[in-house]
Amino acid sequence: ISIIQNSNFNHLAVLDFPLKRYTGSINGYGGKFKLNNISISNGKAEDQLNIVHAEIEVAQLKVSNAVSDAFDCDFCKGTIKKIVISNSGGDGLDISGSNIEVSEMIAMNIKDKAFSVGENSVALINDASFSSVATGIAVKDASLVRASKISLENIAFDAFMSYVKKPFYYGNTRLEVADYNIDNYKVNKICTREIGTDLIVNNKDCDISKID
Repeated sequence: ISIIQNSNFNHLAVLDFPLKRYTGSINGYGGKFKLNNISISNGKAEDQLNIVHAEIEVAQLKVSNAVSDAFDCDFCKGTIKKIVISNSGGDGLDISGSNIEVSEMIAMNIKDKAFSVGENSVALINDASFSSVATGIAVKDASLVRASKISLENIAFDAFMSYVKKPFYYGNTRLEVADYNIDNYKVNKICTREIGTDLIVNNKDCDISKID
């Protein structure tokens, strides 16, 4: 069990040497990670925080000024609560092959997706606020997400998306959204759904779109 709490990390580089390269400014692999009251900012690595094949308990995490993704969690299981992500060059929270419950999330100034879910993941997200992001929630590649109490403002492309990026992941891709709010209707499009996936917003199927 690794525990990090009440800590600030700033201007970290990437660890890179022959036969072993870590993608994060902070990296965790295996076991269990408990992170509480952590701030990570201005890292130079691809991800600010990268955790793989682990159980996680994350609370009160702040990530800012990420070069690419802010928090990347692969093959993880656990909870993420009270997370604030700002100024990310990629995704805000990116999970794959994981089973995660997310609550009280804030994401702002995100160049790509605020919450990206893929590769056979299962996720619940409740009480989230996204502003000035490209896409709110994107679900792909046999993943299942249930979202509730989602607030959105100034979304460049889609509030919600479901699509297939890697067709070798077999299974249903599904996003269910209940109880969302769009501030001043500053959203380009509520939802985009690729054929063969399910995207349900307030108990109504999103129209099928052709996605390139």
